[in-house]
Amino acid sequence: MRALFLSAVANIIAITVAYSGELVVGFQDRQVSESGYAVFVLPGEAVEFELRSAGSARFAASVGEVEATSDSSWRWVAPSESGSFGSLSISALSGTATLQLNVFVLIPASEMQNGRVGDFRIDNYPSGSPRPDVSTYLPPLGFVEVTEANRDINISPHFQIGQFVSKQEGDWPKYVAPGPKLYEKLEQLLYAVRDQGFAAETLHIMSGYRTPYYNRAIGNVQFSRHIYGDAADVFVDIDNDVYMDDLNRDGVINVTDAATMAKWLESISDDPALEPLEGGLGVYDSTQYHGPFIHVDSRGHVARWGLREF
Repeated sequence: MRALFLSAVANIIAITVAYSGELVVGFQDRQVSESGYAVFVLPGEAVEFELRSAGSARFAASVGEVEATSDSSWRWVAPSESGSFGSLSISALSGTATLQLNVFVLIPASEMQNGRVGDFRIDNYPSGSPRPDVSTYLPPLGFVEVTEANRDINISPHFQIGQFVSKQEGDWPKYVAPGPKLYEKLEQLLYAVRDQGFAAETLHIMSGYRTPYYNRAIGNVQFSRHIYGDAADVFVDIDNDVYMDDLNRDGVINVTDAATMAKWLESISDDPALEPLEGGLGVYDSTQYHGPFIHVDSRGHVARWGLREF
């Protein structure tokens, strides 16, 4: 067995594993090889991390506690303080490869009082399910507390948690049900947009998480994926005018640009590696209130609407 090394500096706990090669790390049924992704945990929850490719790696945690469980895996225990945040770092001993992960310790849903977390209104989630696979319609176990201090923290390489807060009125803090699969799917969509020659730094999130309270107030369907945190209405907005860009390059911005964006996502959906991210995809035309956009979610089964006419 390769040697394990334990060291601690200030509040940084580090464990070193002797390996060599590229860094790929698995955790929570996920696998990442890019910095910027987030780990969402309940207070005191333990998460197992595994080095899945050759590499000499050092695991450091700015919050919580970590220990080695083998020569290629670690067990990290989250802080007991709900609403806290920090970072994890997996760094190569030789070379410069580093994976930086952000940590959000959730506010447990059990802490809601009368449908509120503090002064922020969430309301109760609908009971039952519109489908037999009821697990995808279970209420979230917890919520990310989004503040002015952490709103700009990345939850994936090109998206920040503040982009997904509900539009309902209210002061900070606000709360978001996390959707790790959605964030990964949006990253893949962003790469597809870039492959078409559009140098987008991110996608404009027109609507991300919606509380059941806000979802009901705007008259949306009861089981909207937005209330589960795994849906977003998005468009490409490189010029930052809060309107869809001319994606099909015909000189006109309309619903065909949303359809073009949807087709780009469809073109990569056949990749077997993206099967766990499967979900809904819808095309929407502009109205007096907004421009064209597409709906994307990771509900776990195929759903399509608004595409056939294009």
